[in-house]
Amino acid sequence: MPSRRQALIAAAILSLALVIGAAALIFRPGGSAISMGEALIGGPFSLVDQNGGRVTEKDFLGKYMLVFFGYTYCPDLCPTELQVMTEAVDQMGAKGEAIQPIFISFDPERDTPASLKAYVENFSPRLIGLTGTAEEIATAARAYRVYY
Repeated sequence: MPSRRQALIAAAILSLALVIGAAALIFRPGGSAISMGEALIGGPFSLVDQNGGRVTEKDFLGKYMLVFFGYTYCPDLCPTELQVMTEAVDQMGAKGEAIQPIFISFDPERDTPASLKAYVENFSPRLIGLTGTAEEIATAARAYRVYY
């Protein structure tokens, strides 16, 4: 079984590989960028945060949203990825203030605002946990092209 450090390194390498792969698709060999148009990811949502307040995408205007979908009962992938995500933002220092890490739960039955609050506090005080009804979560997932 890999250690936590090995898992973090593997996750970082995978993330870097995805970025390099995306860059290879976007940039031509001569160095000119291919115009990709407007991103077709993200959109309107209305969910409840870990403090019980209603939150929409408009609450994050002016920030980059780093969104992860999962659930608090996830045994390994979710906590590992949230750890990598929040550590990366924290290591950016002042530049990381422009990024808002967000965890959206797929499990509204078990992931209440109170359970989300206890969960996200394990990673970073900046991490926001969101939940809602099954329909609200499905709307957010469709907007972010997430399938579950």
